[in-house]
Amino acid sequence: MPEHHDIVVIGGGQAGLAMSAVLQEHGREHLVLERRRVGERWRTERWESLRFQFPNWALELPGFSYSGENPEGFAHWREVLRVIEQYAGSTRAPVREHTEVTALRADEGGFVLTV
Repeated sequence: MPEHHDIVVIGGGQAGLAMSAVLQEHGREHLVLERRRVGERWRTERWESLRFQFPNWALELPGFSYSGENPEGFAHWREVLRVIEQYAGSTRAPVREHTEVTALRADEGGFVLTV
C-alpha cells in the first residue's frame, strides 16, 4: 500500500540521524529508512580492529557531544556504534529499520521510492 511523506531520509547512520535531528529541530515531519539496523555499516562492514579516525572529542552529532574519559583517544568501532544507537534513541529518530530502498524516481512534483 502506498504511503505519502513530505520528507524521507535514506539511511540510519550518522548522516541520516543528524539530518533527522535537524528536521525535528525545525518541526518537520519525516521518516528515516534503514536497510537493516541503525548504524549497520559499523556493525557488519568493518574490520574488528577499526577505530574512529579522529580523536574522540570529534565524535559528535547535532546536540550530542563526546562525554567519555578519553577525549584524545580513538574510539573502537563498538563505541562509535554505541554512540550512534544512543543518539538515535535520545533524539527519538523516526527510523524504520529493515526497509531497503531499491529505487528512487522523480514523479509529478516529488519522488517515488521503491522498497
